[in-house]
Amino acid sequence: AAAAADAAPPATAASTGVLAPAAAADAASEAPAPEGGDASGSESGSSYSSGSSAGRSRSPRRGLPLGPPPGPSLGLGALVEIQGLCSAPELNGRRAIVTGFAAGPTPEAGPPFEVLCFPPEGSEPEPEPELRRVSVGAERLTLVRGAASAAGAVRLRLRNVPAEYTTGILREELDEEGFTEGESFTALLFDRANRFAYLTASSDRVAMQIVVNFDGRRLERCGPGRFMPDSILAQIVKVERLC
Repeated sequence: AAAAADAAPPATAASTGVLAPAAAADAASEAPAPEGGDASGSESGSSYSSGSSAGRSRSPRRGLPLGPPPGPSLGLGALVEIQGLCSAPELNGRRAIVTGFAAGPTPEAGPPFEVLCFPPEGSEPEPEPELRRVSVGAERLTLVRGAASAAGAVRLRLRNVPAEYTTGILREELDEEGFTEGESFTALLFDRANRFAYLTASSDRVAMQIVVNFDGRRLERCGPGRFMPDSILAQIVKVERLC
């Protein structure tokens, strides 16, 4: 019996299924945490469940709007003021409409804008004087603040306006449709060379109304209160949204 007892192997954790206190502690520390939580059973998605998550930023989520949408920026149809022009100093302080882009001297400076100047203040509205067109770098143009650059303003361009028209006749056409300058629109200017007309509607709703009233319309005036004697001269107008 004594020899049989000496030959029997000692009891182990594997044979008995019982862990010693030290081994149980080690096994508990090495056991994987439950899925979706930490070792204590709390959810790891909590911002304050661990030291690493406690240091997370509480700043607002990115991409959320922080205020009203910005107004139109410098671009086609924008109302600008010329400043610091050396080649034609008489145009400094003159307001103009951006009508296109010219070839730029350097990629760093960017292409200069082509602008059509408004008539000098105090000039006679009829007959409309010849308007100056110049190429000006963006650094010499200032976006005119006000209704034309306010949030929600929409720049429009009318194409195929008859060459016999003037800015004054277009203003009369708009007024007869219920669009008042200063209230419904601003920055109206007729580019006779290209037969374009530029204006800025005060809101998206007004812009939609102008499009409905004038897109596909036949303009037939040849002067304030007068109509072209031959309607063949009239053209079908196309209205474009520039921004």
